[in-house]
Amino acid sequence: MSEIVIKWLGEDIKGYRRDWTDDQCDYVMEEIGTQLSEMCIEYGQDIIEGLIEKFESDQEDDWWDAIK
Repeated sequence: MSEIVIKWLGEDIKGYRRDWTDDQCDYVMEEIGTQLSEMCIEYGQDIIEGLIEKFESDQEDDWWDAIK
């Protein structure tokens, strides 16, 4: 079974708020972490569905047989 792990850090906020200190970015990430996780799961389902549809449309008709 494959697993994809996404890790968000306080430094990711720095790209949006360059004038904030590292401590401020870390604090805000801790504060919004649960909401961020929930939204990644919520929107992630839609993203996965869209990517599966795109993947299927990009494949040759016999692609499934090649990985059985």
